Amino acid sequence: CVDAGTKYYLQVNSCFVPEDSSKPLPGEIAISTNLADLDEYTVRNCSDLAPIYRYLNHVYFVNDNDQLVRASLGEDDPDSSLTATAYEERPMVDGVEMLRFGYGMDTTGNGQVDTVTNTPSGVEWANVIAVRIFLVVRNLAPSPGFIDDNQYTVAGASYTPASFTDHRRQLYTRTVSIRNVVGRRL
Repeated sequence: CVDAGTKYYLQVNSCFVPEDSSKPLPGEIAISTNLADLDEYTVRNCSDLAPIYRYLNHVYFVNDNDQLVRASLGEDDPDSSLTATAYEERPMVDGVEMLRFGYGMDTTGNGQVDTVTNTPSGVEWANVIAVRIFLVVRNLAPSPGFIDDNQYTVAGASYTPASFTDHRRQLYTRTVSIRNVVGRRL
């Protein structure tokens, strides 16, 4: 048995007992730092316990210092004094002005992106099969004689720098497939 300590673990139910409404439904998830709490969910045969997986949660954002930051829940650092509900923030990249996302949705069930939105509604999240990441990054030092009067298209919206206009910028984009959703559709 693994000592959970301040780390989160999860278990997913696969058993379905239609005649017993008190039993959990397939797909229900239990998350806990106490492994003893993860003993109710079972696999399809409804007798063997479902496997327990480590739950990792990372949040990426741009802070007030124009840094791309990763906040991690229940960090692996053994010297960390974090509790299970605390996030540890680690700056990753300086000079990041903007981070935006576009979500590719499969509305027909064929595994292909049919529409893109920046703000999926609650029920649309099940159809998101790809994420397009947009980063606007600027040089840390000014470029003498340079004026950035460019207009950048970031996630379908226009962005014109209002400050640090003597710094060069680059727009980076990358599309990432969400394989666990796409794989089920194909």
